[in-house]
Amino acid sequence: MRLFFAVGFSEAEKNVISENVASLKKMCVRGNFTRRENLHITLAFLGEVDRASLKSVIEAAARVDFSPFDIAVGGAGKFGNVVWLGVGGDEIKRLAGHLRASLDKNGIYYDRKPFSPHLTLCREAEFQPGCDAENFNAAVRSFDKRVVSFDLMESTRIDGRLVYKKLYTRKF
Repeated sequence: MRLFFAVGFSEAEKNVISENVASLKKMCVRGNFTRRENLHITLAFLGEVDRASLKSVIEAAARVDFSPFDIAVGGAGKFGNVVWLGVGGDEIKRLAGHLRASLDKNGIYYDRKPFSPHLTLCREAEFQPGCDAENFNAAVRSFDKRVVSFDLMESTRIDGRLVYKKLYTRKF
């Protein structure tokens, strides 16, 4: 099982993000755009986990004690050819830290790259001539989000498409 923990979005929030993706598509020649149903902010990527360890992974998530908080989503940038929206607020960094510490206590492996809160909109983005991430940033519609939970997600490929399935939700 390929697993990760993430903060998801409501349908109204996905509407705003989808407007941003539509703007980005107009500026790109091509790209692998994140599908609406896959929009999320990754808190911790676990990678391949055997089914026997799933209970321990869920126990680690269940121990994370946190209160609801707000984040600001907006402002675009690039990591190489990945275009993203920024996520502002110290609380999401603290949440990721608490989750990762709980995974450590349970001996659960996760990708230990430093947490950089963002929402991936497109991979392999190729902008049209005269367009770039700065042009897109100027067109981005930002919004605030109340974070009240996070999810354990399973990532699979079905008919060549990346599909995420929610396995567990930790509500605050």
